Amino acid sequence: MRLTNPWCTMCVILALTAGSALAGELAPQVRKALDNVRDTRAGMYDTFESSVLGKVATPAETAATQRNWRAYYSQPATTLSQPDRKTLAAKYGRVALFGRPRARVAFPLGIIGANAIDVQGQPELTVMRIDPNSPASAAALAVGDVIFGVNGRLFPQWEDPRVPMGYAIAAAQTKAHGGKLILQVGRAGKVVDVTIRLPISEAYDEANPYACPRARKVATDAVEYILKEGDDTFWMDLFLMACGDQRAVALVRDRLRKASTSETVGSNWSAGYKLVSLCEYYLLTGDKEVLPAIRGHVRGLEKNQMPAGGWSHGAPGGYGLMNQVGQTCFMGLVLAEECGVKVDPNVMARAVKLSGRFIGTYGAYG
Repeated sequence: MRLTNPWCTMCVILALTAGSALAGELAPQVRKALDNVRDTRAGMYDTFESSVLGKVATPAETAATQRNWRAYYSQPATTLSQPDRKTLAAKYGRVALFGRPRARVAFPLGIIGANAIDVQGQPELTVMRIDPNSPASAAALAVGDVIFGVNGRLFPQWEDPRVPMGYAIAAAQTKAHGGKLILQVGRAGKVVDVTIRLPISEAYDEANPYACPRARKVATDAVEYILKEGDDTFWMDLFLMACGDQRAVALVRDRLRKASTSETVGSNWSAGYKLVSLCEYYLLTGDKEVLPAIRGHVRGLEKNQMPAGGWSHGAPGGYGLMNQVGQTCFMGLVLAEECGVKVDPNVMARAVKLSGRFIGTYGAYG
């Protein structure tokens, strides 16, 4: 079994019945919880009717309405009219960091070599740092510049501008765009076009996105960066194991063999992801040296489960359920069973019961 989406409630629950180590070995209370979920949710996808709105769109129909940003920014560049420039200069010509940034610190804008910060509800990116000897530096992008569009197309209102920015950078590196990224920038009360030159790479293969040469190159570069510079994110070990690079797996081995074996965990965020990483590593390699750490994390998460069946930031009390961290903890416990580490069946049954309520809908935040 491999759980590729840490927010997929259905995947977690189905794994309980599909996992080779669990088939036919479920405790009665876990089996009962699974049966109840199956009985109450079996027909939920038969119709999409609302008692208030009547017939509503299916998930597929809703997804079909979403803008294809890759296709949008792959189009040829357009030119802003002078009236538009005057209006935009008044709006974006000065730095305006009013509001709460989505990211608490400046973040890199990929290969261009600039760091920026954005504000929730504002379709703009304010440049906070320029890396020396970078494409951004060569193009004279400056600290304080407000990026509000690319190639003559404005960032969408009320959406995270980092997403279209990423697609625009990828599109600029294609032969069709010739490595040219044209940023619409507010600077000193005016709108300025800043042209950044980027190396040309192969385009993404839409029919085979995860195995195309461009995707492999991006993954290879990310691995090399981590091996050289280091990192310590929740998902780092999972990424390195997935890349297939033996040097990366060796780094994961050295890291996970040092994982805590304590049966008391403080943060469910780190413990949940660490347990998933430990279990995936054991299932990949069979390295028994990590089994004590798996057992310790299981016992710690068992203690930290809230009575309702989910998890919060840490030990129960003081904060409500959090779906994202709870699903990761739940996944770790399912994987631990596959590794041969037994989980308290009452803990598992409570998690199944709570998570089953959110299949096909939204999970509780708190």
